[in-house]
Amino acid sequence: MALLYTIGNLLERLLREKAGELHISTGRPPLIILCDEQVAVGAVGITNDNIADLLYSLATVEQMKELNTCGDAQFVFLFRNWARFAVSASVAHSDFNLKIRNLGR
Repeated sequence: MALLYTIGNLLERLLREKAGELHISTGRPPLIILCDEQVAVGAVGITNDNIADLLYSLATVEQMKELNTCGDAQFVFLFRNWARFAVSASVAHSDFNLKIRNLGR
């Protein structure tokens, strides 16, 4: 199955829009926070499988172990060797939530 969303496309959109945050939750389209407004990135809700794929492209093996063991993980992700993002990931009742904050704003 093809990914609905890729982390590269989502982070590029966040940078292009100069948005502060990206919120990803199971069953909803990804949202960027732009001038204190939530703007949907697409019309299609994101699946747990898609979020898991996004997480695996962001997190190290140790960070994924922390998420699976503790239910949450926080780390900094470097994109394209210059853009930094603070990532907060959590899982509850098999539903994932990601909050990615643009540290370069």
